[in-house]
Amino acid sequence: MRDWLNRRIEGLLDNAIFGAIVAGGAIVWSILSKLPAPVIFVIGLAVFALILLILRITRDILSKKSAHAYIADTYIKGRIIYLLDLLAPGAKPIISNRTIEDCEVRGPAMVILMGSTIANSVWDGDKNSLFVEIAAKRMILGAIGLQGCVFRRCRFKAIGILGTKEQIKIAKKGFDISTGH
Repeated sequence: MRDWLNRRIEGLLDNAIFGAIVAGGAIVWSILSKLPAPVIFVIGLAVFALILLILRITRDILSKKSAHAYIADTYIKGRIIYLLDLLAPGAKPIISNRTIEDCEVRGPAMVILMGSTIANSVWDGDKNSLFVEIAAKRMILGAIGLQGCVFRRCRFKAIGILGTKEQIKIAKKGFDISTGH
């Protein structure tokens, strides 16, 4: 979703820049129209090169803004984060060795707990809707593995847990039925 939005913003920005350049060009053209043709041609080439440079710099700035500084952080506290933002582009869908405290962790996502600890945290939904049982040794596509992570005092929104019957039995023990923890 974020990539789609960034492409739309880039397109709008390119259009706005292009419109401003055309308007500015019309004003400059009316002034320069009194100059000889070779001079206008050279000025036109220089302006065209400047426009290309401005567009390239603008695109570079926009692409840098879309990267998140916390992707590589091993300790995150007091933020609203999307679970997918913790995965580097092109990396395996496993979040490893992170400590996340006092955060709102948002999905949508299904996670597989791989030696991770989740303590004093709140989950949206009830105990029966959070867990999805899978067969042992079954390969699951699209799930995010949490390996060696520690989550403390977090709120999980739109995130479910995948696991074998035994894994889910163990994970459910950490949930307080009356409070949804």
